[in-house]
Amino acid sequence: LKSDIDNAPGLVSVNWDMWSKDHTSEPFFGMLGQWIDGNWEFRTEVLAFHRVKGDHGGGNMSRYAIKFTDRVGIT
Repeated sequence: LKSDIDNAPGLVSVNWDMWSKDHTSEPFFGMLGQWIDGNWEFRTEVLAFHRVKGDHGGGNMSRYAIKFTDRVGIT
């Protein structure tokens, strides 16, 4: 995935959301990436899906967002 993103001729757009597991309310953070690849085809991939530890405030969520974008090299 990181190699595909590195070879993209343009930038990567991301969006994310949070989900809670039924009955336990365990929070999960998911992030998608979209970009045009080297063959000029639209790509969309799951960049991250991870259980969230800690509060759901902006400070904690931003740490997760930066961690995920760092992991795939788009920060």
